[in-house]
Amino acid sequence: MSWLGLVWDLKTPPERVLRNEQRLGARVIARAAEQLVAHYNSERIALAIASGLNGPELTALREKLLRSHHRTNELMAALHLPHMPSRDEFLADASTMFARSPSLDEIVDQAHQLLLASVRMRLAVSHP
Repeated sequence: MSWLGLVWDLKTPPERVLRNEQRLGARVIARAAEQLVAHYNSERIALAIASGLNGPELTALREKLLRSHHRTNELMAALHLPHMPSRDEFLADASTMFARSPSLDEIVDQAHQLLLASVRMRLAVSHP
């Protein structure tokens, strides 16, 4: 059309558009995802999983796991491990220690993660 003089002042598209690197919109992504998932037979997959989950081997495994779980709980109760503070306990302490801040939750989350990481590291060093 520019050769015929019907349009003028044409601009070339940005390089990322020419290389097809521009992010797609949510609707385009949703349509593409629907097209992709249509290539898979979800009913056949679900039936195969269901038949595998109802086999005798899995039933026996579930029973063994349940017995192991009960035995593990008994052993853990006998260890008398110290109390590990929960996030809610951190929040209660932080509320009394610090002025009310919009960042209180972030402080609590980070402090809780720091404690868990510190305990994990010390356990790894003392029990390789």
